[in-house]
Amino acid sequence: MRKILLTFLGFAALAAATPVSVSFLNAGTAFMLDADSRALVGPYTLNIGGQKIPAMCVDDFYESAGTWSANVTSVTSNNLANSYLGNHNYTLNGIQVSSASIYLDEAYLYSQITKPGADRVDLQDAAWTLMDYVTSQTPHSIGDVAVNKILANLAANVNSFNASEYEIVTPIGNGAHVQQEFIVAMPEPASYGLSGGALLLLGMTRIWSKRSKRANA
Repeated sequence: MRKILLTFLGFAALAAATPVSVSFLNAGTAFMLDADSRALVGPYTLNIGGQKIPAMCVDDFYESAGTWSANVTSVTSNNLANSYLGNHNYTLNGIQVSSASIYLDEAYLYSQITKPGADRVDLQDAAWTLMDYVTSQTPHSIGDVAVNKILANLAANVNSFNASEYEIVTPIGNGAHVQQEFIVAMPEPASYGLSGGALLLLGMTRIWSKRSKRANA
């Protein structure tokens, strides 16, 4: 029983494992530049906890280089304290919105930018524009017809969007915002919990089987 408990605690620790190690691998397949800002647009490829994960940054005014530590928070979490925006309300284009709502919007845009044939430049601009509003930056894409169309589509569809698979990857020790914040769709930490539960069940089955054989011997 003690071994089973230790095994369970081990998998529970994996399931809640933060922070994670993050590094920027490349600018993604067929990388693109925003003609206005000359910045690379997503999705990029990050190494997050040893896995290659497509990612979209939600700000366009910081660089990501080297390896850093980051907290991983579910977009649908009730506690966003480890994210840049925290658990606060912001004024987005004259409207008061919660940080949870903003990250939900970003997750929706990420779901669109990762689709084949997506308008990556304008989707990335839309993602940056949302964060520009709430971080007191000048929205560089304001008035852009394509970006405004994307934002209108976002407003019409985001309430029916399931963001349970999406995570916020936020650098730790970011007083100067040295690294960017990203939205990703990744199996961490939920898959650890699922795989851990499956392995735990397998281990318990083997123990029961051995006990049964001994009892029948």
